Amino acid sequence: MERGKFTVEIPKKAWTKTVVLIGLVILVLSACEREKQEPKTEGTQEVKERIRVLGSASVVPLVRLLAQEFERYHPEVEMVFLPETHTKGGLAATREGDADIGLLSRGLTPEESKFGLQYLHLTQDGLVFATHKGVRLENVTRQQLIEIYSGKITNWQQVGGENKPITVLDRPEHTSPKITLRSQLFGEDTGVTKSAVLLERPSQMSESLTAIPYSIGYTSLGEVFSSDLDVNVLNVDGIHPTPSNVKKNLYPFSRPFGIVINPTPSREVMKFVDFVYSNSALRLIEANGYTPIMSHFVIATIPERNILRQEERYRPLVNYLSQKLGSPVKIGLRHLPSYQEIVDEFLDGRVNAAFFGSFVYALTHAKVGVDAVARPVKDGISQYRGLIFARKDSGIRDWRDLKGRNFAMIRATTAGEIFPRMFLKDQGVENVEDYFGAIQYVGSHDVAILKVLYGEIEAGAAKDLIFEKLAREDPTIERELVILAESDPVPENALVIRRDIDFVCFNCHQPTAGKGGEKLQLEKNYSVNLRNRLKEILLTLSKSPEGREILRNFGADRFVETTHDDYRELYRMIEDLGIDLRGYPYGKKSET
Repeated sequence: MERGKFTVEIPKKAWTKTVVLIGLVILVLSACEREKQEPKTEGTQEVKERIRVLGSASVVPLVRLLAQEFERYHPEVEMVFLPETHTKGGLAATREGDADIGLLSRGLTPEESKFGLQYLHLTQDGLVFATHKGVRLENVTRQQLIEIYSGKITNWQQVGGENKPITVLDRPEHTSPKITLRSQLFGEDTGVTKSAVLLERPSQMSESLTAIPYSIGYTSLGEVFSSDLDVNVLNVDGIHPTPSNVKKNLYPFSRPFGIVINPTPSREVMKFVDFVYSNSALRLIEANGYTPIMSHFVIATIPERNILRQEERYRPLVNYLSQKLGSPVKIGLRHLPSYQEIVDEFLDGRVNAAFFGSFVYALTHAKVGVDAVARPVKDGISQYRGLIFARKDSGIRDWRDLKGRNFAMIRATTAGEIFPRMFLKDQGVENVEDYFGAIQYVGSHDVAILKVLYGEIEAGAAKDLIFEKLAREDPTIERELVILAESDPVPENALVIRRDIDFVCFNCHQPTAGKGGEKLQLEKNYSVNLRNRLKEILLTLSKSPEGREILRNFGADRFVETTHDDYRELYRMIEDLGIDLRGYPYGKKSET
């Protein structure tokens, strides 16, 4: 230990394992204690689903606030906070399955990006320099901060304060605030004065700033707001650290707060993820001094593949659309866990657009009012077919052998439900429910295929494009499964936009394209303008190198225009089956 410093050092691997172990022990002991104090009553014991949270101590106060509000909306879920650690601890615990959500006070490193976890950016947090409340100083410059921390400036009088020695409070090099300040202020070569007091935890910094006279340190802007920290917050180069100035990039020091989850999270985790991007959560974040990541225009995806594959495929395209749109309205991306959720989110107005298949398009067109914009083309194919398939060793050779068998469907999908029902009706089967031994509804096309492959269900239906993708990844699919029937083609998943969008800020600020020095004219018809702009961007993707790279990642060669007339074959099947789309029992607000 160097003179003038105090710190507690624990090896990183040992620290991660220790906090996880301690957390698990605390959970077990807590559970035992509850059992002693609360005798179980038959039929009245409420079992809550738990979400385990672990990671950066800097992010914990914010996520605790969000968790309290989330539990009000979802009393069936309990957020369990394991002992605080660092960002690396949250990453390791989530990766190893010891936590459901990891808390990060910085972005992922290139190496951490390979872990297979999904990173979600929650907010920007300003890093503020503050002093003990007894220091009578309002402003410092960046250069003065560097000289204070390097030991060149040692007395407050040198920067316009009293004739008192400065006590420098610092954080270890491995912590996110120090990493951030190395990047945004100090650089890699600036050495810190040997007299600095080294503090391991954010709470130690807050306590020291309030307790040690004439001290200076740095802490979270959100922490200052939410805990009403009694310190003197400094302006830097005349810029006051406020959420507004952080949002406008006027204040120079900030860091991202985010979470990581596994690519196949539980339904409870998905509920929390959806909540933290809701309006109520955004208001809570902003009220506590953090800068929320605003997603005014939300595009949703359907669960064709696991969340990591969906994110890898759609995120670059959505970011490109947001960039090219050239407006203050940011485009956000949401991955919904089921087809029913996507209909519900459209009905509740929480989703503005989505990439989804033909039957969900027909449902939302009838229930909400949407327009199809464009769909991808790959190798000349912009359509898909429904498949009915079974294991080769099941004894099922054609559709007649399906009688009395268990069958997998994906509710409210053209390939996974409408086609098999239409196919069997064409063969003279009047009641599909009676024809099969049992129908099991699954959440996505890949789940239906894999359940049949693994022998959990005898036969099923799914989309041919997903079947082919999985077969390329796992050749046993073609060896073990037999295709019994396929449908006529319907349009591939298209971008669909609701008609009733009304964003005032977009109406005021969205310009139409201008040339050279021409004055840009404001477009007042938001819905039509946005739909046309997004369609134009998609249809011209293939004309630039950047656009072609986006398409390659998406698995397409180009996008083509899509209209309501492209769904004629689907509407024929819907009519033949006698389906009333407005009254179809799907989505919590279905009309009956």
